[in-house]
Amino acid sequence: MSKPSFIRTNFVVMKYVLKFCPKFILFAIVHIIASVAKTFSKVLLISKAIEVVIKTQSIDDVYKLLSSLLIYVIIIIICSLINGFYENYISPRYQIIYQKNIQRFLYSKVKIIDMESYDDPAFYDRFTRGCRESSWRGFMTFRQIISFIIHILSAIALGTYIIISDNINSISFDI
Repeated sequence: MSKPSFIRTNFVVMKYVLKFCPKFILFAIVHIIASVAKTFSKVLLISKAIEVVIKTQSIDDVYKLLSSLLIYVIIIIICSLINGFYENYISPRYQIIYQKNIQRFLYSKVKIIDMESYDDPAFYDRFTRGCRESSWRGFMTFRQIISFIIHILSAIALGTYIIISDNINSISFDI
């Protein structure tokens, strides 16, 4: 299978996931936001912890930094709970919904195929592979795309944070 055909097939599969599980998209968006927020909060937690160790001058500074550390820990816990709910409840539930709908769709297509096509070994092989793999491959493709989006957005957020904090630190040291 050539690259453009493979990419086109993935978009067709995504179309069916969107068609059969439209509410799952909302949960996936919440999962993306929670995952990026969790990753970003972990980095902020570490940078604030380093700041507590390096820059503490008064007890008020320590209390301010510890309160921000507590906020980041709470954000991480909430995001972990959201992601756990998504991975352990929402995603398996919608995978079953997708499997039922894609099988119903395929069997509706089977009705219109003439019986002579089943005698062709190449057709029958493609048909059985399609039935066997369609129940899980489409949903897994969707989940991998969601994971890819999470990693890209996390990298962008962390890169932006590094650039901004580096510029702020270089400005404050130049003065």
